[in-house]
Amino acid sequence: GEGPAGAVEEEGAEAVEVEAEAAETPDERRVRLAKEMLSRMDDAARSRRAKGSSSGAPSDAVAAELEEEALRRDGKFVRRLAAPLRRAGPTPPSSVRVLRGPRLSPTCVALSADETRAFAGCKGGEVLCWEL
Repeated sequence: GEGPAGAVEEEGAEAVEVEAEAAETPDERRVRLAKEMLSRMDDAARSRRAKGSSSGAPSDAVAAELEEEALRRDGKFVRRLAAPLRRAGPTPPSSVRVLRGPRLSPTCVALSADETRAFAGCKGGEVLCWEL
């Protein structure tokens, strides 16, 4: 039921779970964490399939998820965004602007959410901002 008795039962269950985690061996902990991670990955894959954004075998999805996680952890993850933009059609020359400023090569660019400013990070450590 609700009230103090329910709260005591819930606290007791949490205490037992904490004690069980403290008593597990390092190998048991690795197995438990791996199972939890695989469960989260399966849930994410099911969610993507439900949205229609994933194809291929489940093992391919797990491999892709693991590879993406490793790349993100190492700071090497790259998301390709240009392909959808290329399908938009040619840009009229009158709408192209050349923004000057960095002395060294830009390594990244971004637009503000309201698309009123452009930012560029450069090899020299500079971050430049232009009002559009």
